[in-house]
Amino acid sequence: MKRDPTMRKLLLGILTIFIAVPAFSEAPELKMVMPNSWQKLTRVSGNEAEAVLDRSEAAVQQVYKKSEYDIRDQLVPAFKKYTVYRQTEDSDVFYRILISEEKIEDCLASKDGFVQAVCYQGTDKNILLMSGMYGVIETRDQRYFVYDSLDIIKRKETKTYGLLCCKTRVSEDGGNIIKNCKNQTAGKEEGDYFIIKDLEQVVVSSHSFWNLLPDAESISISASDCLVDDKSPLKYGLQNAFDGDPSTSFVENTEDDLMKIKFDILALEVNNINMVSIINGYALSNELYKKNNRLKGGEIESYKLITEENQKKLVLNPSVSFICKDDLLKPQYYTFNIERNGAITIKFTSVYRGKKYNDTCLSEINLRTIDSTWLFGDINE
Repeated sequence: MKRDPTMRKLLLGILTIFIAVPAFSEAPELKMVMPNSWQKLTRVSGNEAEAVLDRSEAAVQQVYKKSEYDIRDQLVPAFKKYTVYRQTEDSDVFYRILISEEKIEDCLASKDGFVQAVCYQGTDKNILLMSGMYGVIETRDQRYFVYDSLDIIKRKETKTYGLLCCKTRVSEDGGNIIKNCKNQTAGKEEGDYFIIKDLEQVVVSSHSFWNLLPDAESISISASDCLVDDKSPLKYGLQNAFDGDPSTSFVENTEDDLMKIKFDILALEVNNINMVSIINGYALSNELYKKNNRLKGGEIESYKLITEENQKKLVLNPSVSFICKDDLLKPQYYTFNIERNGAITIKFTSVYRGKKYNDTCLSEINLRTIDSTWLFGDINE
């Protein structure tokens, strides 16, 4: 591969940053910006950091090329500092390369934002899996603060991985976040989930204005607005519902305190989905569970994918109602027997009221196919 001398100088020039930085068993400096991942990450330095950057040069160039236009317009940080973190899942090794204008601690303190590249340690080189932004302002019809959560989900039963990119977008006015629901900050929630069968073969492309994401079987996800914590914007985001950790929670910020989550699975070649698993409320503790709203009544709306005259379309099936039990901080299961699904919406229509707060919480949600495969990580039923 012919190396870009400018990029090479940039990569080598920042290595001195790592030499004086010790490795951690976790990354506490990222706790406020990566609440789902910081405990899984180890900051690397010295020879390992040098090797990671050297093996990731092509991946970083992909991200640079994608963001070059925005850098010229000074909407994202110039590529000056690189900070590397390692994440190990069984025998597989992943790296997160954070690209920022200042060293990462100063960048996080000033909320200047960063670009993130998630790579897999392949046989010959580190392979770019996905990239995202944090704290970047979009310019279209409206301006937003952009918070991307990039998460790796191990699916041990099928020996595959899921790559989840959840996006929280917050409206702003003159550099200030708009508190646009119940005098609280609300974030628009959407995501993309990719099932990866071979990490060595991942190819990325532009799936949105900001992201480089895999070309693979995928599910598009949208949800009700979430509650945004001003100090840790992703603390209550959509990714919490899929991270396999009941101590984190997706928390709505809607006028009626209700929520819904829609899954568009047209691009996913799976068997029929016939079960939903839910861990209700804020399941970190009994105390938080009782203080906040929990989900009560709900409906499952599914759309059958049919083909007529060589055209595909979705047909709404009869909805299935369900009731969530209260005082149960473990999975609850709801089945529905529908033919080939094209889209599924889980709509919650009533809540159990919290003793202190009116925020409605959902700790986990997962979908199972008729061959007993859970999409968002394994569950021991």
